[in-house]
This record gives sequence, structure tokens and C-alpha cells, in this order.
Amino acid sequence: MLKLNLDTGWKFKQVGTDKEYPASVPGDVTVDFYDNGLIKNPWIKMNYEESFWILREDFSYTKTFKIGKDFLSYDKIFVNLKGDDTYSDVYVNGKHVGLTENMFVAYRFDIKPFVKEGENTLEI
Repeated sequence: MLKLNLDTGWKFKQVGTDKEYPASVPGDVTVDFYDNGLIKNPWIKMNYEESFWILREDFSYTKTFKIGKDFLSYDKIFVNLKGDDTYSDVYVNGKHVGLTENMFVAYRFDIKPFVKEGENTLEI
């Protein structure tokens, strides 16, 4: 069995905008905003009040990854998600592969029908 670690190289953006920023996965959107210098430290004094708006918005996390022939030889190729946001849609190469509804449940999606040899994009 082959495994591909997808923990690094993520980017995030607010839905409806084009500007992307580096993201940490696993992680948190508020931390990603802070790490990119977009908000003040929300854990100091009353700064958290200035970042409440983040909780009302939708964000997209994107990762590109490469698949070789070795992966494509398998009958199934799974992406495993743990601690994903409560509600999210999962896309591979622009195709909807599943959704999540509970942050405390691990999800597993067969993405074999959606990947191709070479560069692929996972978006949550």
C-alpha cells in the first residue's frame, strides 16, 4: 500500500475572493489569518473580538499533489480526512467527491475516479 502525505503545501482563501495565503493543515483558519499577518493576535487582550467575522465566513483550502502510475495501478485511492470542519464539500480536480458533517468523525473518500497521472488538486 502506498501513502501520500498531504499535510504540507496548503493554501486558503475566503470564498468569493482570489487572494490565497499559505495554510497549516491540520490547523485553524483563525491561526492561518494570524500567521499571515492578516489579523492581530486574537489571544491577546480583546483582539479576538476583531476576528469574530472569520467565524461567519466560508473558506476554501486547496492542495496540489502529484500522482504517479504506481498509485493509479490500485483499484481504489482514498483520501482520509480527520478533524475537518463540521460542514465542508470535498473536490478533486473540480469534481465533488463528498461532504463532511461532523468534525469529530473521520471521513474517507475514494478519489480514484477523479485523479489523473501528474498534478491534481484537492479542495475542501
